[in-house]
Amino acid sequence: MYPGCTDATKVFFIVELFQVKCLYGISNRALEGVLNLFSRFLPKGHCVPNTMEKVQRVVQDLGLDFVKIDTCEKDCVLFWKENANLDTCPKCGEFRRKTPDDGAHDQWGDADGGANTTNKKRVPHKILRYFPLTPRLQRLYMNEHIITNVMA
Repeated sequence: MYPGCTDATKVFFIVELFQVKCLYGISNRALEGVLNLFSRFLPKGHCVPNTMEKVQRVVQDLGLDFVKIDTCEKDCVLFWKENANLDTCPKCGEFRRKTPDDGAHDQWGDADGGANTTNKKRVPHKILRYFPLTPRLQRLYMNEHIITNVMA
């Protein structure tokens, strides 16, 4: 992580950072503030990224990225493949995304409860994070020791 550090690596730091983000529901903006704080106080020559964009680039380069898939609020279906363009669940009829009258006025950023939502991004009720297996297996089998143990 920085010159002389033997306890942690850049990847270890990023994985731990994402774990804290997920456990405590920290926003990307807040996490970027923490990254800036770290980069100001770590010794010169450190390799801790100072923006979320740089962190996400490291995760993608490692093949540890994920795909977000919207799901039905009642877990009936995934809005994926043949259901990717649907706005309502084909099984129960629930809407895919939250509406302003769901009481989620903070999501819309309006004091009027989201009455003006024409230019706002619609928020899904639930999201499944799918971690593709193929890049992980490819990364695993790049290690010579793993290959020799499997072949033996």
